[in-house]
Amino acid sequence: MNGLLAALQRDRLILALATILGLAGVLALGQMPKQEDPSFPYRGGIVTAVLPGAGADTLARRVAPPIERQLAQIEGIDEIRTTARQDAVVISVQLRDDIYDTESVWTRVREALARAQSELPAETQRVQLDDRIVGAELAVYGIFGGDDPVARRTAAQRLRDRLAQIDGVASARLSGDPGESIALHLDRAELRGLGLRIEDVARAVQARSEPARLGALSAEGRSLPLSLDGGLDAIPDLAQLPLTLADGSVLPLGSLARIERRTAMPSAQRAYVDGAPMVAVEVRAAREAVDVLRLGAALRAEVERMRPALAPLQVREVFYQPQFTEDRLGSLLSSLLTAMGLILAVLIVAMGLRPALVVAAILPMVTASTLALYAMGGGVLQQIAVIGMVVALGILVDNAIVVVESIQRRLDAGQPRVQAMQEAVRELAMPLLSATGTTIAAFLPLLLSSGNTADFTRGIPIAITLSLAVSYVFAVLVTPLLALRLLRAEAPATPAANGVLERWAIRLCGRVVELHRRHPRRSLLLGGVLVFGSLASFPLLQQQFFPDADRAALLVEVQLPDASHPDRTDEVSAQIEAFLRSDAQVGSIQRYVGFAGPTFYYNLQRSPRDPSRARLLVETAGLEHNRALLERIARWSSDALPGVDVVPVILRQGPPAAAPIEILVFHPDRAQLVQAVEQVTGLLRDIEGSRAVRHSLGQGVPALQVQRSLGAGESVDMGQAALAAALAASTQGWAVATYRGGEEPVPIRLHLAPDQRTDSGALLGLPVGAAGLPLAQIASLGLALQPGAVERRDLMQVASVSSELQPGFGFGGVLDALREALATQALPAGTEIRFGGEAENAGKANDAVVRALPLGAMAFLFFLLLQFNSMSRVGLVLASLPFALAGVFPALLLAGLAFGFQPLQGVFALIGITVNNSILLLSAADDALAEGASPDAAVLQALDRRIRPILLTTATTVVGLLPLVWSDSTLWPPLAWAMIGGLLASAWLSLTVLPLMLRALLRWQARRGQVQVPVRQ
Repeated sequence: MNGLLAALQRDRLILALATILGLAGVLALGQMPKQEDPSFPYRGGIVTAVLPGAGADTLARRVAPPIERQLAQIEGIDEIRTTARQDAVVISVQLRDDIYDTESVWTRVREALARAQSELPAETQRVQLDDRIVGAELAVYGIFGGDDPVARRTAAQRLRDRLAQIDGVASARLSGDPGESIALHLDRAELRGLGLRIEDVARAVQARSEPARLGALSAEGRSLPLSLDGGLDAIPDLAQLPLTLADGSVLPLGSLARIERRTAMPSAQRAYVDGAPMVAVEVRAAREAVDVLRLGAALRAEVERMRPALAPLQVREVFYQPQFTEDRLGSLLSSLLTAMGLILAVLIVAMGLRPALVVAAILPMVTASTLALYAMGGGVLQQIAVIGMVVALGILVDNAIVVVESIQRRLDAGQPRVQAMQEAVRELAMPLLSATGTTIAAFLPLLLSSGNTADFTRGIPIAITLSLAVSYVFAVLVTPLLALRLLRAEAPATPAANGVLERWAIRLCGRVVELHRRHPRRSLLLGGVLVFGSLASFPLLQQQFFPDADRAALLVEVQLPDASHPDRTDEVSAQIEAFLRSDAQVGSIQRYVGFAGPTFYYNLQRSPRDPSRARLLVETAGLEHNRALLERIARWSSDALPGVDVVPVILRQGPPAAAPIEILVFHPDRAQLVQAVEQVTGLLRDIEGSRAVRHSLGQGVPALQVQRSLGAGESVDMGQAALAAALAASTQGWAVATYRGGEEPVPIRLHLAPDQRTDSGALLGLPVGAAGLPLAQIASLGLALQPGAVERRDLMQVASVSSELQPGFGFGGVLDALREALATQALPAGTEIRFGGEAENAGKANDAVVRALPLGAMAFLFFLLLQFNSMSRVGLVLASLPFALAGVFPALLLAGLAFGFQPLQGVFALIGITVNNSILLLSAADDALAEGASPDAAVLQALDRRIRPILLTTATTVVGLLPLVWSDSTLWPPLAWAMIGGLLASAWLSLTVLPLMLRALLRWQARRGQVQVPVRQ
């Protein structure tokens, strides 16, 4: 304490340091990196293994197990989800929530994949890992125009390479890439006439395209690498490739084959904006403290420089995240200034001009100083951190209010100015430290928890705890010095001379005192009804982990039956786009076929290619139109597109989730799994609140199996490999080599002439072998229905049932109804049910908070015992904790909002505020006891001293939250309403029930002769 008083004598130094720190915060506001949302650590990744021609069942048996076994041995992996579909296995890998050094784990994953590669079938392509699936793109630029998709692709590659060089860009990649191939069109009759087989052409191309490994010579102490001329460095080289005929003569490939450089057939990805085809460049910013506003400006400048070089093709900005960031931060900073203005108005009305000016001067200084320290610590200015500062505004003035009130009261009592300042600091330094410490301790579980939810919301506890710590330092060092210069002793005012709020506070205090004297039991009963009534209203609330996003946009997810041709997927998605065009509230439409498109929102994830999938991003006229358009799409698609899953989705806030409702069904037997999934799907469809119910089993894939007669192939000089080559060349083309003459490798495919290609109906007539005998002579065809997809989760066979939610319903109510239905349903023996989606995310987030609770509780008790050194006082404070919940649930009900993680954060803030009020009230009572007051008088004096600071803290916090209530964002009103309702109820209970509890304790101690003032350490 003496150290504080000594420090106050260095008044000029303290004020200078405070001013410098505040100015540093103002400068930091313009210089620190800015982003709209916090980033999630790279805990998710996708492993892809391709085995052309293999079905889902084959891939699940031969390709997936070696990879799964290797991954299962890596510490740090939380979940392995495997999906085997035609041609490819996709394994989703999720790291544990407590993993933050993700790069080291992904390095071990790559090493494991390299080991697994040696166990896979030889035809399996190199296993790929994408460990950057989480995160939004910074910008997307589309190349439009012309009739040549290869030209658009080439222009996009040029733009990609230039943008990737900009400092701060983490990656630039093509989106809607149609792919590219070199097609060699051959004539079967001409080949036969020259005595050539298609395999001969393939071997010649392969021999020239593969790079020769010649080694190096050593000469005069130097190593001279050897190179061999004659490779395929250009299309003319391919045309001049010599083919040796049976008679020994040589024929150039160009005289036999028509060589064409074209897009892949069929195109693996297709992208459109308002019906116009494009090839886009997705640009992603580096995670480490990058200012997206400055980086976005650099991107735009580079695109403008490139535009003339890419003409006549056009470059259009399809998506630009910096604009969203600028709008969001501008709105939130405006809310911050509005909140400060409202708080200032309340202070002037309640405290009078001079005391209000002292507190008003502290408010921006603390805010700016907090911002400076946040920036020095490497913080990024994003909406979660700004919201934390807005929430903290009303709380942080509490310390200053209490100090100013105490100094003013002493000045009015006639104390000298310096003595009044010193006595106030001596009285309040420890109670304010304890109050600030317990409030910070209330936020420790949120601050120390791990996982995607904690990472997303951590900016709030960081900003609040930093603000509170700074506010305490300013309260005991800067506020007294400002009060010394601005406050004046005032004569006792008549009731008419007091301000409106002050007169109201005096009357309220009188009524509270009267209530304590005459009706203590009635007060306790009323308080109990308020607390327990609030708790009883909780089941009436819907549960929603995070609210819908506030983007005027709608996603339409389209899933056709497995193995649908990309042309069919394109056609169906175009039908949906045409339907949407009939709605006047629809703006631009982006359509992506064969893949999910760019990740333009922070919680969307990249997903593997799927020719049966399409996604439409639909811009709407406003949030109010999203729901109506969603219902229109659902009604139309159910009639117009039977057999197609069309799922319109409103973007959601919070960590990534596949769907709000996800039920995981496990069973080792495929037939039993199918039965269980169908039962669960039927039950979920019948539950009110579910929408767009679907499952992941698919409808199965019909496959033609070529069953060769034993030995028949050899009789026509047609072995297994030759037969496969003939079938490939006669259908979609045989990939025989890679052309490396350009910047990127391009596959070379052998095709028969278009009029000689075969469909399923004419396949048995396909001429094979040198003799050209029909396939029917050596093989037969069989039609089999293969599984569309085989899924496993942590090596167990699984399928998922998913659902969206209807308006006004939360995941909790739907899942409760489903659990009741499942209890009456006889699922196949051995079936296991787990819940994913929002329920899983919420469970993980709550578990993470619970794991961090012991540390928060220890810090909480430490500061309480530091202040009171009395278990009875600590018990009273703990007994007041339910006050924090009173008012929360009724406020959400009145506002029509659901309970989720944001209101839960508000509850933690309310716990800190409630305990803060309790500490100030109990410490004032102890001071009165120390001065010789009786127990009843001590309680009344404590009320008289603390009622106005408590009411002022409540009022300033409430008005500071009003800009969040008025916010256009969907994320913050639930937090604000929960806190406003809780603040009003807890303030009332702190002024009515807590004093009665204290009086009862002191009277009981008096009867036992044990009343004593706690000794403070």
